[in-house]
Amino acid sequence: MEGASERKGRPRWLLWGGVALAVLLVLGAAFVGGRLLGRRPQATEVRFIPPEELPARPPEASGLVKEIQGNLITLEVPGPGGGAIYSGPEGVRKEGEWRELQVVVTQETQIFRRLPPSPEEMCKGGTVRGRVEEASLSEIEPNAQIEVWGREEGGRIVAEVICLGVTRIRMGP
Repeated sequence: MEGASERKGRPRWLLWGGVALAVLLVLGAAFVGGRLLGRRPQATEVRFIPPEELPARPPEASGLVKEIQGNLITLEVPGPGGGAIYSGPEGVRKEGEWRELQVVVTQETQIFRRLPPSPEEMCKGGTVRGRVEEASLSEIEPNAQIEVWGREEGGRIVAEVICLGVTRIRMGP
């Protein structure tokens, strides 16, 4: 009789041991899965350096092209109270105070288009030098965001360098 009760006890012990082991495995898997799902992707820090082709000083003006007549660009720049540009699927929208500024393009004016950094540069992080390519006055269209370097003459800016594709709009003229 004793042998029969021992045989019955051993399977019961194995059964409870197996259930306990299965519960521990499920809890461990849930813990590891929760940690993996809760992990946020690590942000890669990227520091941008302006392209060598652009002047090292801040631009004299940044804003939106309102119209182009020959070699004269009418630029809308933030007024004294400041202004902001929002760009999205619905187009470009301005908020705040804006004023018009005339930009004169000469034969000596250099025109560039800003190129976006490559995905590899963004993923790698670190320091990324901006890149530009040559462009022409005919490529500048209304609502384009531009930066202008030059000299002020009679309330206008005579452009030395124009860059299309501003990465940010600074406040003020």
